[in-house]
Amino acid sequence: MRVDGVLASDRLIFVCHSMGGIVVRKYIVERQVELIGAGKEIDFFLVASPSLGSSYADWLSPLAQLFGHAQADALRFVRNNNWPMDLDKEFVNLKEGGKPKIKGKELVEDKFVVLPKLWERQVVEPFSGARYFGEPYKVPGCDHFSIAKPDDNTKIQHRLLCTFILENALSPAQGVTPMPPSPPPSGALVIWQEKLSLLLEEEAKVVDADQKFRLRKLIEEAKAKIREHGGHA
Repeated sequence: MRVDGVLASDRLIFVCHSMGGIVVRKYIVERQVELIGAGKEIDFFLVASPSLGSSYADWLSPLAQLFGHAQADALRFVRNNNWPMDLDKEFVNLKEGGKPKIKGKELVEDKFVVLPKLWERQVVEPFSGARYFGEPYKVPGCDHFSIAKPDDNTKIQHRLLCTFILENALSPAQGVTPMPPSPPPSGALVIWQEKLSLLLEEEAKVVDADQKFRLRKLIEEAKAKIREHGGHA
């Protein structure tokens, strides 16, 4: 971060998936004196990041010990692992103390990861992945992996990330006059955006030519409606 000039910024925005959130929280806790002294403001966009560890890593623990996999061992759920519990307490105390100023948004997964005959549950349970910033958002239809890989810019996680960055990157901490807030999207616009997202997902699955043709007509209609209501498609 220092080599790339990131630490020269007054505001740091971290976008973290899964264990990335743990790594960054550990960095912030360990460097808090330096960050406070430099007057940094810090924003987190956490995507299915296990604040309290993951019971998925509990299941993998025997393999982690066998192969010396430190990452999987560090992720073990809090009831069997004091390390994430200690980090959680330190980070909460730091955030609530107000120095450095920390804000964020948390997205959580919706679907199970299914390994036939072995595993059928969320890698990061909601209470572990939505802990710090209030109003977490469960991304419909996404598991632990697909939540971080939106197919296109119409997906809700992509739009939430863009909104989060714009709201924070243009704040007074950067010495930039903030843009006036955009009016909230109308209910009709949100509905058509969600409909377009579902239609695009369905189009990717369909093989029959007639069905594809009908879906493309519906997709074009949804895009037109989105533009009509002031959105981009």
